[in-house]
Amino acid sequence: MRKRLVRKAFDMILGISMSDNREVLFLVDPIDEVAIQNLKSYKEKKFVDISKEDLDLGDKNEEREKEMKQEFGQTCDRIKKYLWDKVINVQISNRLSSSPCVLVSGKFSWFANMERWIFLSIIYLMTNFEDFT
Repeated sequence: MRKRLVRKAFDMILGISMSDNREVLFLVDPIDEVAIQNLKSYKEKKFVDISKEDLDLGDKNEEREKEMKQEFGQTCDRIKKYLWDKVINVQISNRLSSSPCVLVSGKFSWFANMERWIFLSIIYLMTNFEDFT
C-alpha cells in the first residue's frame, strides 16, 4: 500500500508512467540535500535531482520539441518579459504531463533548502550583529 502511494505521488509530480520502471528516492528531509550533495552515484546508479533544470529522462523527441517551441515560443517570450525580474529563463519542457508549468532551480545553483539556510543565516547575523561586537 505504502509503495503504491509513494509511486502514485511520484507519478503526479513528474508524470512518469508505471511502465518506465524507474527507481525513485524521495529525499524530503532538509539534511538529505546536504548528505547527498557530493554523492553522484551509487552502484552505477546515477542520482538525478528532478528540481533542477535540464532534466534528461532519456525520452527526448526532437521533432515534438521543435513543434512545441514553434507553437508556444511567443508565450514563453511574453511570460519571460512579464516576469523578467523574478525568473531567469522560461522554456518548453517535456518534464510535465498534467501541469501547465514548473519552477526549477538552475543547473548549477544551490538546493532550495540550502538557499533557505543561507538566507536565514544572513538574517540571523544581521539581527544579532551587536552580539559580535
